[in-house]
Amino acid sequence: MNRSLFATSILATACLTNFPASAAEAAAPTPQCAVQPENPDPAFAYVIASSAAVRAAPSATAELIAYAPIATRLNVLCQQESWLKVDVLASSGFQGWMRANLQGRDMPTIEAALAALHAIGPGNLPALRTQGERVIALDPVAERNYETVLQALRQAGDAETVHKLEARLAALRSPTVAQGSDEPKVIFIADNGNMRPLARLEGSKLFSFPSIGGTGLEYSKDYLSYVARYFAAGRAYHFYTRGGVDGMALAQRFSDELEQPMATIKRVAAKAPGANGLMANFKLTEKQPDGELAASAGQQKAALELARNVLKAKGVQPADIPRILEAEHVAISAVPGQDGAAPVLVLTANLAIPPEKQQQDMLVFRIYTLLLVMEANSQGKYEVAHQVFRKASGESEETTLDFLTYADVNQDGKPELVLREGFYESNGYWILGRQGKAWKELVEANRGK
Repeated sequence: MNRSLFATSILATACLTNFPASAAEAAAPTPQCAVQPENPDPAFAYVIASSAAVRAAPSATAELIAYAPIATRLNVLCQQESWLKVDVLASSGFQGWMRANLQGRDMPTIEAALAALHAIGPGNLPALRTQGERVIALDPVAERNYETVLQALRQAGDAETVHKLEARLAALRSPTVAQGSDEPKVIFIADNGNMRPLARLEGSKLFSFPSIGGTGLEYSKDYLSYVARYFAAGRAYHFYTRGGVDGMALAQRFSDELEQPMATIKRVAAKAPGANGLMANFKLTEKQPDGELAASAGQQKAALELARNVLKAKGVQPADIPRILEAEHVAISAVPGQDGAAPVLVLTANLAIPPEKQQQDMLVFRIYTLLLVMEANSQGKYEVAHQVFRKASGESEETTLDFLTYADVNQDGKPELVLREGFYESNGYWILGRQGKAWKELVEANRGK
């Protein structure tokens, strides 16, 4: 995926607020925009409303650039009456105008938001509603937050708002996966509790996702629409791991850290809640995940021997080979073969060897990355079917490859391999599949470089 897709800044989750925001704590003295257009020493602040509109000019009718969700970090540049010119510190950053009463110096936390909610008297319904939405916005899929807010609103006798929140809570407790009539079949990676876009499926082919064209305002609007649709808090996706479906995953809180759109997730009805896997807005399969399949001692021995041969053929220093293949640096996974065939073996090895001495004012590392996909031939002997080998000399050039899971992603009846490619500051993801006699990367999606 083209990194420029994320160079224009973002962003926001879909606005959950049903009520207007009340005045926030007073901001520190800020240069007036008429006197000093930009502050050379801007003050840090945070969005304290459930979400805040960022506009192109200091007017409620000015063009909407984005909604900045609660806890978004800001640089406050200057002030014009009740409006602030701000740098929104998300992605590559963007500037716009927002109401001064929607920001504050302290980063919002759920603890502080709950304390503020409990401090509001039952007779102050507007403040209870506003603070209740802020509590929910800080963790939009936490049922306990809804229950706390509902208790406060029931005590205040706000039947209308209670009814709305009860409906939202009921939907959260009984999520359903739905593919919109105008949506493609989309697949996200689920890695360490976060979701990231991976690919879209058209027929049996995988394509990069998202694919947003245009520039400037056109691009921004399309990107905001994409985020609001697919990363909306509480949106449910099927969750797949080890070739089967394991409950669902709900989008939780969106961010675009390091120019990669992502969201935390909450697993629902999961037998393996901590597993990595795939998320989709359509059914890949209805079968249950395969049981854990460990490579046998003989298979591990064969895989390591093949790895030694590959490293020798690549000219790796003899002394480095045993270090690369030490158990702590190697992972060997087994993926069930088709129709009773021997398992496919996946070996990954990642090692950075620090320099013994400095060379010409430089620290030269020996950084190795190895991926092998191995299949058994007709005699039952394993052979290398696909390999990736890299050697780098600088930490900023370091990459790693790790096997995450497998699934029949393109629904061709054969399992594809899902791998994480780690870079110096980010991750990318691969889908490797067999096509004919070779294994190929089926889609370049969300690559880190």
